[in-house]
Amino acid sequence: MVEHLISSAVLPIAIDESFTHYKAIPEAFEKLDVSGLEFTFLPEWNPNRPPLGKTAADWGNCPKPTMDDLVDTLGGIHTPIVHINRDVGDMLCSEDDKMMERGMNILRENLVTAQRLDSKIAVMHLWDTRSEHLDLEELWGKVDSIAKDYEQISIAVENVPISAEGLDVKTAWDELKDIMDDRHGFTLDLNWCSFYDNFDDLLVYKDKIMNVHLQGYVSRENDEVTIKPKTGDLDILKALEEFCKTEYDDCITLEMNKPRGLEDFRTAVNLMKEYRR
Repeated sequence: MVEHLISSAVLPIAIDESFTHYKAIPEAFEKLDVSGLEFTFLPEWNPNRPPLGKTAADWGNCPKPTMDDLVDTLGGIHTPIVHINRDVGDMLCSEDDKMMERGMNILRENLVTAQRLDSKIAVMHLWDTRSEHLDLEELWGKVDSIAKDYEQISIAVENVPISAEGLDVKTAWDELKDIMDDRHGFTLDLNWCSFYDNFDDLLVYKDKIMNVHLQGYVSRENDEVTIKPKTGDLDILKALEEFCKTEYDDCITLEMNKPRGLEDFRTAVNLMKEYRR
């Protein structure tokens, strides 16, 4: 049976809090009619260094919760999926041994916490989207050396942008499919499908897709209310409907872009359910 989840990434905005205000997550979650939470480990919470990529937050003034703080805050919220700190892939691709080791440690810490939350899937941005050269076998080997200690959790590699010579998302997934254990797989993010116009190409992996991200923003134009991707022209609600006709019956996570408040969240949740009844 399909589960409709909400990403915690910007969820506090639903109750007019900063997206980094982790203590607001339970209250915001309770205001939405969803099955559970996809909990995102934000790099803004790292006490030792700011995020590697762009952020809208003032890192110095962001809360710095421990993993115990996060587990205590989430309490009894059903959290079938976590999203690994998005900086981990960049760190694992680094030629700096200390940076790479830092990424390994964060991955391990995130998986320990996921286990405490009784999560079954960990979404991961596996690679540095700017890297010109990637050895996917070596990169996956780093992840697998840690993931093997957490057998209840499957890693789901997301179709994030890729810049490496000789690779696109499809060829990367092809290679990974052949070297991953059967318990691991992929997350299909419809916004990134829109960016590359490759939704049809990635349908061939439907049996390895463990989670779908409906990532976009609520658009109200010409009396039409819909969810649009932040990049590209794919009708992501129709794409969701089409994908679910392949008998997909797992998790769908709403990832909000540019939410303006609780009404946007509730509208998007209703649209997600309408296109996957």
